Amino acid sequence: MNRLCLSALGALLSTVWLAAQEPPAKEVFFDIYPAHAVVRIPTDRAGWDNYPVGQKRLVTFPSKQFDMQIVAEGWKPLTIPLNQNQIGQRWPPVGTQYLEPDSFSAQLQLLPRWPLLVLLMIPLAVRRTRTAPAPAPTPATAVEPPKSAKLPWELGPGCRVDGYIVQERLGEGASGVVYRVLERDSNVDFALKLLKPQSNNFADSLPRFRREMKVLCQLKHPNIPYLADVGEFAGMSYLVMELLGPITLEDKLRPGPFPPERAKDVLCQLTRALAFCHLKGILHRDIKPENVIWGDNGQRVRLTDFGLARHNQASTLTQEGSIMGTPCYMAPEIVQGLGASEASDQYSLGCLAYQMVTGAPPFTAENPMVVLMNHIDKAPAPLTQVSPGFAHAILKMLCKKPEERFPSMAQLLERLEKIVA
Repeated sequence: MNRLCLSALGALLSTVWLAAQEPPAKEVFFDIYPAHAVVRIPTDRAGWDNYPVGQKRLVTFPSKQFDMQIVAEGWKPLTIPLNQNQIGQRWPPVGTQYLEPDSFSAQLQLLPRWPLLVLLMIPLAVRRTRTAPAPAPTPATAVEPPKSAKLPWELGPGCRVDGYIVQERLGEGASGVVYRVLERDSNVDFALKLLKPQSNNFADSLPRFRREMKVLCQLKHPNIPYLADVGEFAGMSYLVMELLGPITLEDKLRPGPFPPERAKDVLCQLTRALAFCHLKGILHRDIKPENVIWGDNGQRVRLTDFGLARHNQASTLTQEGSIMGTPCYMAPEIVQGLGASEASDQYSLGCLAYQMVTGAPPFTAENPMVVLMNHIDKAPAPLTQVSPGFAHAILKMLCKKPEERFPSMAQLLERLEKIVA
């Protein structure tokens, strides 16, 4: 009996001793910026415990003085020597602990919103105010239009541009004016786009334009308008392509979102077009509803306006320092100045897909600055209008990190063809 009591007393004392050796723990709220930062606290077992910030966590402290680390991707790590008595229910005791930015995207988040908006819009404003040098007459290729026409933007009916006769003005976009023209030899109607100058010295930009057009001539695909010809008129470059109807995806979406099956069908067609472009090494860089046009049969769509397109390897064809794209459809890496890629085209297409099933892009605001910042640090609202598989595919296209999206348009298409909308 005495032996049994001694054994029980020994077990109790052992339990009390082990409990005394356990490191102390307390609930702590870490107020640290950025919000994705992680607090790392060493353990007595030569390891590390990781704690997210912005919420209360039960934190276990080592029994002696330790170095607390704060880490976040894109920000410089911070090491602070502490002991458990220096940390109460909140750390830091007053205010917020800010990490020092170590990347362009981190610096972007710390800038005031309005100055950043001005910074982002300067290149766009500069391009709009640039003017081309006075066009030199080229009698061999151009016929003088009526005096009432304002060269090079207003060509009246009957004006000749090389082998084409202007029928009517169809509209004007960011990069040029579009006319319906009749080719004299074939008696077939085409769309002729007279391009605006893209730099202060148009003579320097013309070779770049011609190189880009030669690349675009490779894009013969059912979902891309056929490029028939390129040339120069009165010192201004033009391109001639297949004439399409006036109805765009923007027009189709005005009444409201598409049924899931229709949205999936359009998305598959555009994915095929972009997969073909990427196979040829071409990035579109301006995917948006205005650049998707319906065919005459009402079923087939075409991806148009390759005015910002460039070869994936020909970085010299890109205007340095310019912001290319449309805010509502701009990939986070483009906003951060990291350059375009196949993944950024995929993100823009994901924004368009999101709009087709909900009726609006993932991020909208009156202030373009807010839209751009949301692309960087805000998650889109969940999709409940479509099947879980279709919703997952669209949201995967919208991942903030390019490497978390589909590896290629071909693999995206393979996934879309297997899921139910």
